[in-house]
Amino acid sequence: MGRNFTVLLPCFYGTEKFPKVKGAVGPVPNAKFLPRDKQPSDFAGRYIPPYVKEFTFIFDEQIAERDRQSIYMYFDFWLVTEAAKVKLEYAEGDSFEFYPARTFESSGEITHNIYWIAKVVRTVDCVNASESFVEMPLHAPSESKKKMSFSEAAIELSLTTELVDQFANYGQSVYRTYPHATITEKLVLKEDQIPDTCSIFTPSNWPGHVICDENFYNQAISRDYGYSVWSINLPDLQKRYHKMVFAMR
Repeated sequence: MGRNFTVLLPCFYGTEKFPKVKGAVGPVPNAKFLPRDKQPSDFAGRYIPPYVKEFTFIFDEQIAERDRQSIYMYFDFWLVTEAAKVKLEYAEGDSFEFYPARTFESSGEITHNIYWIAKVVRTVDCVNASESFVEMPLHAPSESKKKMSFSEAAIELSLTTELVDQFANYGQSVYRTYPHATITEKLVLKEDQIPDTCSIFTPSNWPGHVICDENFYNQAISRDYGYSVWSINLPDLQKRYHKMVFAMR
């Protein structure tokens, strides 16, 4: 019997309670010259970006420790407590990179809890691009859209030398990605390509998207962490995403 997989996404509800992030953003690819429907929603690298390690996270001192989340999920990294880090390491530590975060209260004091920047760095080439589908063009009226496979809708960018080490994931110097999970009508994985020992990973050509199996989710990403992390079960991601958003209104 196959495993049950879910896509983990940052939740946009309650983000006003996230710690404020201060710091400069480092070099990332620029896709503004591409047609609107061929521009990635964001860019994610292979490891924790150096500039993220320099970020300062400032918590609202009016939010009590007990009301803060253990995991704050951003697109390209997570901010996690020491306790959450222990859970993630126990479940599958080899799939993560961790770096100590600089966290302060809005009063200027260092937070009581220790926080870490975390990123899923294990990649698996397992998306069945010919069997996964999205409706495109994204911004066109419904009657004008047509179903396209991930293979047809893939976005590829040639990278300059300074971006290759962090962002190249296809060939020697190309950044390749597929449409975002929230507009993916159907996602199919080549499960035989996913090692039995691997329970959380980022698909090789779908950077910024994290997939885990049911056991990992239950063991390391508990519901009591609040709405920072959404999970959407395969395969009909778009339908499940809209149903979840509607239910929370």
